[in-house]
This record gives sequence, C-alpha cells and structure tokens, in this order.
Amino acid sequence: MALNIKKLSVKEINVLIKDLNAELERRATTEKQLLIAEIRDKAESLNIPVSDLFKEVAKTPRKRGGSVKPKYRNPGDKTQTWTGRGLKPRWVRDLLDSGKSLEDIAI
Repeated sequence: MALNIKKLSVKEINVLIKDLNAELERRATTEKQLLIAEIRDKAESLNIPVSDLFKEVAKTPRKRGGSVKPKYRNPGDKTQTWTGRGLKPRWVRDLLDSGKSLEDIAI
C-alpha cells in the first residue's frame, strides 16, 4: 500500500514524521542490542572476557593540549599571569585602561 503524502495535511505529515523517527530509534536500538548479543556470544565461544575486547581502546592515550607559558605578569601581584590567549583577565584590562601597554607587563 503506497502512501500519497501529497494528500496529507501538515498535521498528518508531522504525526507521520514523529512516528517514523520513533520507529527508526526503535530499530536502531534493536540492532544495537543484537550486535552486543552477537559480540558477547562470540567472545564466550572463544573464552574471551568481553572486557578484554575493549582494553586496547581504553589504553589509547588521549591527546591533551599542551601547556602554554605565560607571556604577561601582573606587576601588582606576581602570581597572576596570562598566556595572551583567550579573554583578557580583569587585571590586564584594568592595566590597559590605566594607560599601560602589553609590552609593559610582558615577562
């Protein structure tokens, strides 16, 4: 039975879309569960713990952003520094507003 969507109202089309999305979600969940069961069965038949299958993934080192050395230091509080990246800290904005330049506070 073919569905002629040209004869449907906007409301009927929206209901159809909602129903189709729900069905797609249900099928995807079912397929995922079937795949998980298949992997478990295969692992059990080979006497391999399922947790061992994912050890390589867990051991993969994650790339972390490297630290950047600060380029600027607050002359009033030596513990406050800024790398020059991102938003300017309040102390940098205050110093710039008071007439100083970035060269004045460069490390």
